[in-house]
Amino acid sequence: MREFSVDSKKLLEIVRVVDLVPSVTGFPSSTFIRLDLSINYRLGLALAAEVCGDVHVKLDVGEIGGPVLFCARSLLFPFLNVAAVTKSEKPFVFTINKGQLRVQQGRRKAVFDCADTGVGYHAAGSLEGKHTVLELSEGVLEAMKVVSSCATADTTVPELNCVYLRRNGSGVEFYGSNQLLAIRMSEKVKAQMPDTLAVPLSLVPHLAAEGIKEILLYEKTFALKFSCGTIWQPISIKAQKGFPHEKIDVLIKTGLKCEKRFSVQAKRFSTIADRFGLYLASAKKDEWLVAIKADEGATEIQMEAKLPQGVFRDRLRVEEPVKKAFVLDWPLDLLLPLFTYLGKQKDCVLDVHFGDDTPYLLTTGKLSIVVDRRK
Repeated sequence: MREFSVDSKKLLEIVRVVDLVPSVTGFPSSTFIRLDLSINYRLGLALAAEVCGDVHVKLDVGEIGGPVLFCARSLLFPFLNVAAVTKSEKPFVFTINKGQLRVQQGRRKAVFDCADTGVGYHAAGSLEGKHTVLELSEGVLEAMKVVSSCATADTTVPELNCVYLRRNGSGVEFYGSNQLLAIRMSEKVKAQMPDTLAVPLSLVPHLAAEGIKEILLYEKTFALKFSCGTIWQPISIKAQKGFPHEKIDVLIKTGLKCEKRFSVQAKRFSTIADRFGLYLASAKKDEWLVAIKADEGATEIQMEAKLPQGVFRDRLRVEEPVKKAFVLDWPLDLLLPLFTYLGKQKDCVLDVHFGDDTPYLLTTGKLSIVVDRRK
């Protein structure tokens, strides 16, 4: 039997970090936490799927030097995290006996059955080697967050399951696509950046996570370093070599050659889009279609969302009279995050270009969005 204790705040910190690794069905290594007891005076936790995490914490009392155990994440983490709710500062006391893990904090106790073998885990310390530290400014982090809303979350399409960066002179172009939308956003960047980089989509939401120390780029891996350990994911070769940035550039260039059909103040448009988002909150995502239309010479565009049980309408003044009548519809569920972002930009005007059978091109000063037409 082995017994050791860990400071509650320190333990909750490493749990918060390793919990950034998503639980993925079919990956036992992401649903069973690996407790590494093989190194004296330290407890290591690890999870692995597309994203991997390896963290550690020093013990308050105890000397382990024991086996590696695997415990159900869905049971262990909630028990540990209750300490943050109760704000208890009492240490966690772990007792290991015959494949069972007993955890106690004050009067709270839990016993978990553990396995002593696991499949799909990385080797501890596998990220050691040559790397580059990336210095990502607030502007870069914001651009990546905005662009990520257009990237596909489908891992079976790895070339689009990323935010793609391409150096362009003194700036960087950020790309994302989910086949229905494509986006390109420009940002001035002074810090050193690679010529191209496909950042794994799963890590983008955590680039500004609390406690992050450095963002590291290895030859084939993108990593987030914390004081207690590291979260990382391999860079997709298909994304790095096959992201269709050239096709997106062509679509934007072609769209700009089409007539500008209308322009609106982005902040006002965002306000109405947010309203429609509230109206449609209970609807299925395939019903989040907003029709926009205007007659020739009109000074306003009409916006409408139809559901089987009701219809919502609004209107918005355009910057100049409409030269040619049009009717279009946009998938609000995909575009709403972008409209919300544009609504926060001061004095931002959204221009919309399209021909009779071309995709819709939405542009501002540094952002271009291509919206495919519904078939």
